[in-house]
Amino acid sequence: MRFVHSSRARLAILGGALLAAGAAAGADYRLHPGDIVEMSVAGTPQLGLRAPLQLDGTLTFPLVGTIEAADATIAVVRDRIQTVLASKVLRLHANDGREYLRAVEREDVAVSIVEYRPVAIGGDVARPGEVPFRPQMTVRQAIASAGGTLPLLAAAAGPTFDVSGLRSDYVTAWLALAAQHVRIWRLDGELEGEAPFDANAIPPSPSAEADLDALLAFETAYGETERAEFSAQQEHLERSIAQADEHIVVLTEQQKNEEEGVAVDTAELARSGDLLTQGTVVHGRVTDARRALLMSSTRLLQTRSQLMQVRRNREELTRDLQRLAGERRLDFLRQLQEATVKLASDRERMHSIEQKLQLAGIQVPSGAQPAAEPTVVLYRQQASASTVRLEADLDSALEPGDFVQISLAAAGAPVSGQATPASAFLRARPAGLRMASP
Repeated sequence: MRFVHSSRARLAILGGALLAAGAAAGADYRLHPGDIVEMSVAGTPQLGLRAPLQLDGTLTFPLVGTIEAADATIAVVRDRIQTVLASKVLRLHANDGREYLRAVEREDVAVSIVEYRPVAIGGDVARPGEVPFRPQMTVRQAIASAGGTLPLLAAAAGPTFDVSGLRSDYVTAWLALAAQHVRIWRLDGELEGEAPFDANAIPPSPSAEADLDALLAFETAYGETERAEFSAQQEHLERSIAQADEHIVVLTEQQKNEEEGVAVDTAELARSGDLLTQGTVVHGRVTDARRALLMSSTRLLQTRSQLMQVRRNREELTRDLQRLAGERRLDFLRQLQEATVKLASDRERMHSIEQKLQLAGIQVPSGAQPAAEPTVVLYRQQASASTVRLEADLDSALEPGDFVQISLAAAGAPVSGQATPASAFLRARPAGLRMASP
């Protein structure tokens, strides 16, 4: 018996060590087939491209070609793509159809993973199957995406009702409602200034796995990414305007010098004409003077034309910079309107599902209900293509491609007590989102 206990202890320690190693490796994730990579170039929306990593371990982008990316970090892939594009001059088209050349610098090229291999989840969950992977995802968040676990409700409901379907619909509706509240909170913060999120603005969480903090974290990260992209566009336009100003200074000085050259050549032609009239010079000298004046005048016209073009480009860049903030605000207002409409729809849907639960005699899911702690087992593929079995818990970090097996103990006595129904909240709350005062 002591041998069995010691073996289990060693397996637990080994599983914990492997999970810790997996969490550390997540900070330096290596690409696998199924991951989707996005490449973009600042100031050129037409070059925002996405490509999946193929089974042969390659990524293919226009202008870049095919590169090896299997088992490489995103930093390595980014460096490879920047190396290829940094030596290129792109032929692009403006909104008005004009064609222009654009030299790409390394810092203009951004490469990131926008979609990872999904995580598979099975066992005692409402919706077994694949769920999208998100960075720093935990087992708890994966369970919430799968509709939550199947707790003691099955014993209370009896075999007549589809308990898992009703509970899954309720949890899904709660997640949609909470997500819209969080989204409106972020958009209001972008438009009116940041304010604390009022957790009382939404019904109680239907399960421990439906994590409001995770929704807030995801929406906050999205907002930070959007602000970083906006700042990058602003900096690109400001840098382009500064370069245009420097070009204007150089061309203005060049124009001044060429005007002086034209004046000198004009005076020389007039003097040569006078000397030819007097018979002191030959006709060839007058011809040379005319040729020199023609060349200097041509150079002056070219410089003036180039100076006008640079000034026109600078005006367009200035208008783009002024328009950038206005378009961003209009986009936020449009998103806020859509989210408000969606919020009203989600509220009615959640109310309808709660009524179905009550008609079926099923207690509305609540995170306050006692529930058995599930047993979590991870199956993770290693670099050697072998699969290992890891003991885990709800807060264990996941990696793309993991398979999560959830097991619950058999249901005991029916749950006593009645949670506060969400319908009372849904009827009492106004349509808009209330923000807590700072």
